[in-house]
Amino acid sequence: MVREIQVTPGDLSLLIKSIVESGIDFSAIIAFSDMIARETVYALDRLDYKVPQYVAVVGFDNIQSKLMFPILLTTISSSKSQMSRRDVELLLKK
Repeated sequence: MVREIQVTPGDLSLLIKSIVESGIDFSAIIAFSDMIARETVYALDRLDYKVPQYVAVVGFDNIQSKLMFPILLTTISSSKSQMSRRDVELLLKK
């Protein structure tokens, strides 16, 4: 089961808390970016959901390779320049 949640400005911990309190059993959260993933890990930790023991958290953009953080994060690396070039190529073909 996948549940998509819009990211809105504000306190991400309130959103994570509402997910936990909804009673839906979940085993992973895939975040739009590594920064959101880190906020998610922090919010889960405050609710006694330990990562990765209870919940897996994955980020998307691999900024952790450029910044030093106290915890390791599973992240998906993407080349924005390569993706942009490929998008333009696809549009030009159309």
